[in-house]
Amino acid sequence: MLCVLASHLLNYFQIPIGPLGLWGVDIFFVHTTLVLMFSLQRMQQEFPAPPATQYKRFLIRRAFRIFPLATVTTLLIFWIGAPLVMEGPRFLSSGADGLDLLENVLLIQNITLAPSIQSPLWTLPLEVQMYLLLPAIFFFMCRAQSPLRFALALWALAAVVGFLAPGAVRLRNFLPHVPWTLIVAAPCFLAGVVAYASTARPRARAFWWPVVVLVGTAAFLVTARWGTQALFCLALALAIPRVQPLSTAWLVTASRVIARYSYGVYLTHLFALWFALEYGASAGLPVVGRWGLFVVLVVTLPFVFHHAVEAPMIRVGIRAARPKAPRRLSLPELRVGTAD
Repeated sequence: MLCVLASHLLNYFQIPIGPLGLWGVDIFFVHTTLVLMFSLQRMQQEFPAPPATQYKRFLIRRAFRIFPLATVTTLLIFWIGAPLVMEGPRFLSSGADGLDLLENVLLIQNITLAPSIQSPLWTLPLEVQMYLLLPAIFFFMCRAQSPLRFALALWALAAVVGFLAPGAVRLRNFLPHVPWTLIVAAPCFLAGVVAYASTARPRARAFWWPVVVLVGTAAFLVTARWGTQALFCLALALAIPRVQPLSTAWLVTASRVIARYSYGVYLTHLFALWFALEYGASAGLPVVGRWGLFVVLVVTLPFVFHHAVEAPMIRVGIRAARPKAPRRLSLPELRVGTAD
């Protein structure tokens, strides 16, 4: 999230930074898959159930996590008419109509080829479509003799297909509604599966983690291509289990706060950037006022949306997915007497 925010800010001021936003998205794909694999494991341990039941519970929780906030922000942006498609330093209108709006709300625009109403929205269909596959991957991996080999084989297959997909122009033209962006991004998601399956022990101290991320970021910005993207994600996934978790109290607290509001920041930061810096300039706000407004919006919008929309809907999803306690059947009272 922070990489995406920084990338859009730097692009706005025409400071070349390379694919920093893409790297931030890749890190998120690896991390969210790892977290969700552990979530599936906890669900199975706490509420054992057949795979089909767990699949339904998982999808209910993810739907209430992703769709409500994305729907509200998408509808508001469409209603306001904010031009939140960013190309370099320019803010452009998506040109979306009513049907495009529906496809954005359903998060299927990578299949229907509808324009995303705001630039960050392109990643959400990939997440949702990967959620459809993760439970099956989890249950197959649990039955594999070597979960790590299974995960590495799956990643390698996805990496090869993802590497070849951008060059398959004729096939893409023949099958335009295949989710090609998901196919290309699949190795990044599956790298999180590799991290989950890894048996490596966390030997490195926690302070090495920022060093790993910074070195990986610098290397990615210099060498990143579609062909190497999957390799960087795999390297990150293999490093995660080898580093000890954070234990410094203030860092743990700060990380939790950032994680809590990160989805809101992701979906609202571009509006804050456009409204404060672009629209504010056209309205005659001084530079100090524009930057002050940007800081206020980028902090308050995620806070408000989290507590008004995101958190309540997450709780609804948890309750909807929780197994219901079996009902106690009251047996009819038996009368003991003489037989007729």
